[in-house]
Amino acid sequence: MSLLTKIAEVTSRPAAGTVARGLYEIDKQGGPVGKTEMDFVRAFGRNPNSITAMPGGQWLLQWRSGRTNIQSIAVLFDPTHTFVKITSRYQV
Repeated sequence: MSLLTKIAEVTSRPAAGTVARGLYEIDKQGGPVGKTEMDFVRAFGRNPNSITAMPGGQWLLQWRSGRTNIQSIAVLFDPTHTFVKITSRYQV
């Protein structure tokens, strides 16, 4: 990787601890398909703000970040704790 590529990556990388940074890290790893809850926790650098049990043994994990630039994402996982889909994402 060239120095310019490294600089471009660092300057375009979202701030640590944000929802955008977590998604950036997941994308760097090839996207969310096949990822587990722990992969998402590592990518976001923290535990979710909330965890909700869903029908069929599924789990909904939600992360929120920011005070002035609010970001939120909700991710659904199957009973084996593997990614199913992103159910919502917003930024204010």
